[in-house]
Amino acid sequence: MAKVLVALLGTGQKADDEKNNNSYSTTDYQIETQLYQGETLLANVLANHINPDKIILIGTQQSMWDNAASVFQVNDDETLEILEKKERGSLIEKDLQPLEKALNTKTNNDGSRCVIVNGGDGNDELWSNFDNIADVLLKQLNNGDTLYLEITHAFRSLSLQTFVVTEFIKNYKNIDLGGVYYGKLSHGKPSNIINISMFFQLLDWAKAISNLKNNGDATLLAGLVRNSNEDPTVKSNMSTLSESLSIANLSAIFKVIGNLKGCIKLFESHKSKMMTMLADDLLEFINQLDANNQTDFQFNLSQWFANNNNYAMAYICLAEAAVGRVCRENQLYNLLDTEKSDRDFAKDNIIFGKEEGFNNRKTATKEQQDFKITFSLVGNIRNNIAHQLSTSDKRKNVTPKDCISNFKKYYKQLRNLPL
Repeated sequence: MAKVLVALLGTGQKADDEKNNNSYSTTDYQIETQLYQGETLLANVLANHINPDKIILIGTQQSMWDNAASVFQVNDDETLEILEKKERGSLIEKDLQPLEKALNTKTNNDGSRCVIVNGGDGNDELWSNFDNIADVLLKQLNNGDTLYLEITHAFRSLSLQTFVVTEFIKNYKNIDLGGVYYGKLSHGKPSNIINISMFFQLLDWAKAISNLKNNGDATLLAGLVRNSNEDPTVKSNMSTLSESLSIANLSAIFKVIGNLKGCIKLFESHKSKMMTMLADDLLEFINQLDANNQTDFQFNLSQWFANNNNYAMAYICLAEAAVGRVCRENQLYNLLDTEKSDRDFAKDNIIFGKEEGFNNRKTATKEQQDFKITFSLVGNIRNNIAHQLSTSDKRKNVTPKDCISNFKKYYKQLRNLPL
């Protein structure tokens, strides 16, 4: 797994007179407990500190390519040629091959790159930069790699754009973010190198909470909590929630909701703002699903899945909840040998029974007959989802659009019709 350092170049401090070139200030940089003295280019400091396998330098045509060439020990003639072409405004990426070679020597690997981008004036240039940077990073980064980003000397909107591209790459490929660094220049004392990767962590938390609220997916959230310094009980419950939602284990979800209620105060009193914000969202999630019995919980979960556009699970839960309601209201639970036989008895003798139950036109109320009809429709949809019936099967006689549009009506009838 490779470590890849991406560093942004700016135009440096303007020269005092025509005899001097633009330059970066010389300073002593400190990162963690290590001090790097007499440095001008933070990319070189990080290259020494991180020991990356590749270095990618990004800048405009007028960026400090000559300074980078000097720092990374390109010979004087080639460095001067880079400077002259930069000053003439004719510098292209091919001219930076000596610098790329020097970067490869620094890393003792192939694959380092120098990327020239536009100044970012207008949408066309911004999109061109995005395409250019994303193309390079997609080619240079592989799944499992670790990316380090350095933005100290960034030019105009380049730092923000590289932030966005980095987030795009993180979502597109399975890479880790090792750090996002900014050198805070100080005079008379060491300049601190600050890791501002917390901004990406905030984006991860926001995405994780959104995934839970809008998609019913707790995988990313469980991973973030698991990697935090959180209470073991919280970590365990979040992992169980994620696993239960992923496999749609209704009994396990019912149990973990109860457990999360018990530890919600750990979130509310947490010193981390992200965890206190998560407490509000978790409480909203719990309140949507919470119920005194498993049948009502299944109805709530069915509605929650529908709200999150997961109609497959919504119908599976709805069919189970409807049978549970019939069992409960006919006091079948614990009367027979097993819960399964209770539910089978409810379906075979009450919902579809001919001599007694909802199927008997002489004794069944209109509401009971309507319940049976709706349950049959929902059961057909549920069976089609669970068994993936072929298009020739008679039970597959409803379109996906109809399933979605009819869910609200079916849900209301199966939950509210008097039995």
